[in-house]
Amino acid sequence: NRMYPPAALFVAATSKGNLLAFFAFFLLSVAPFALFALIVTKVFRTFRTYLTTTATRSKFDINQGYAKQTRTKSALHTLYLKEARRYFASPIYVVNTIVGVVMVFLLSVVLLFGGNAMLDELFKIPEVSQKIGAIVPLLIASIVGMTNPAAISLSMEGKAFPLLKSLPVSAMTVFSAKILFTLTLTVPTVLINAPLVIFALKLDLFKSIMTFLIPLLFCFLTALFGICVNLLFPNFKWTSEVSVVKQSMASIFGVLVPMTVGFAGAIGIGFIKTEIADIVLIAIAILFTLLSLLLHTFPRKRGESIYLKLI
Repeated sequence: NRMYPPAALFVAATSKGNLLAFFAFFLLSVAPFALFALIVTKVFRTFRTYLTTTATRSKFDINQGYAKQTRTKSALHTLYLKEARRYFASPIYVVNTIVGVVMVFLLSVVLLFGGNAMLDELFKIPEVSQKIGAIVPLLIASIVGMTNPAAISLSMEGKAFPLLKSLPVSAMTVFSAKILFTLTLTVPTVLINAPLVIFALKLDLFKSIMTFLIPLLFCFLTALFGICVNLLFPNFKWTSEVSVVKQSMASIFGVLVPMTVGFAGAIGIGFIKTEIADIVLIAIAILFTLLSLLLHTFPRKRGESIYLKLI
C-alpha cells in the first residue's frame, strides 16, 4: 500500500466486496490515463496546427525553394521548424520516440507515492535506500535516453533527402537542427521532473544538483550519439515509416545503447560503497561531458563527407 496507495482500495473491493472502493479504484486508475490522453491530443493538435499554419503562411518560391526561406530567417531556425513539422506529422514517429518522456513522468509520480520503497523493490539491492540519491540521476538519464529521434531523423527524410542535401547550408547546420529538436523533447522533461523527484525523495543539495546535471548531460550525449549512429546506419529507401522507426539499425542502437548505459550505471552504483557514491557521480558527470565533446567532433570532422556521400 505504501508503494501504491490505491492498492488498499483494490483489496477492499476484491476481498470485502466493497463497491464504493471498486469504483474509487477504477476512477483512480482510469482518470490519469484519460487526462493524459486528452492533454496530449489537444497539445499535439494545437502544435501541429501551428506548425502547419506557419508553413502555409511562409512565402515559398517554387524556383528558389528552401533557399529563399533560409535567407529570410536563419538556416538553423528554418531547419528546426522543418524538423518539428516532420516529427509531429507522423503519429508513428511520435508514439515510438516519446516513450522515454512519458516514462520519466510516470517515474516521478510513482516516486511521489512510493518513495524509496519503490526503488528497493525495483533493484533488490541491499541498503539501496541509502544510495537512492546516487541511483536516481542515472535512472532518469537511462529512461529519458529512450527518447532519441535524432537517431533516425536523417533516415526519416526518405526520398526527400536529396532536396535537403541540395540546400545552401552546411551539413553541421542540418545536424544541429535535428539535435536541437531532440533536446527540445528531453531537456524540458528533465527540468520538470527533477524537482518532483528531489521533493519525493528529500535529496540533499549535492544529490539534487546531480539529479539535474547528469540527466541533462546525458540528453546532450544521447542526441549526439543519435546523429552519429544515423550517419553510420542510414536508410532512405524505406516504403513504410515503421521500418525506420521500429526496425532500422539506427533506431535500435539509438535507443538501446543509451538505455543500457544509464541503467547499468544505476545498478552499478547500487553495489558500490555509500561513502564513494558522490565521487562516482562526479566521475560519471565528467565522463559524460568528455564523451559528448568526443562525439561532437565526429559530425564536425567526418560528418560532412559522410553526409555528402549518402544516397
